[in-house]
Amino acid sequence: EYFAQRQHKKSFVNLASADQEKIKALAEAAIKEETDMLPFVATDRFKKDLQSYETAVNSGVTGVALTQDMFDSLVSFVYNVGNGAFNSSGLLKKINENTFMSGDDTKKREDAIKEIEQEFLKWNKSGGSVQEGLTTRRQDEADRFLAQAKQDLEKLKTAQTWKR
Repeated sequence: EYFAQRQHKKSFVNLASADQEKIKALAEAAIKEETDMLPFVATDRFKKDLQSYETAVNSGVTGVALTQDMFDSLVSFVYNVGNGAFNSSGLLKKINENTFMSGDDTKKREDAIKEIEQEFLKWNKSGGSVQEGLTTRRQDEADRFLAQAKQDLEKLKTAQTWKR
């Protein structure tokens, strides 16, 4: 109707069939163009939405040099639970203690890794009920976040074994 009024100053139903075909072609072309642009618009919107979650991670985590996987897993977590929940979480507190990534005490590092994993897994409820999908998501986030710490811990254990 828009194109009919704009080009012919008539309602679509009052146009000759040849003009109706031209209008249909214009409308289909416009729809295709919009459809083709939609993924880019959605991606741009998602990137803008992520900025606040990225900022929460960047400003909340202190004294820890995050790997890209750590950062990505925390952004995923914050995206799901919200900035406020993340900022007041035991997870952030445990991360900022940085025991999981530093020091030569393998027992302390191992305990800190377990504590962080447990903190991720606490966030598996919706409406007070445990949700299998959230449990899986939290485990995936924990695994991704802790992968480097676990590798570094194994290297440290191996190095200490060779020193003995």
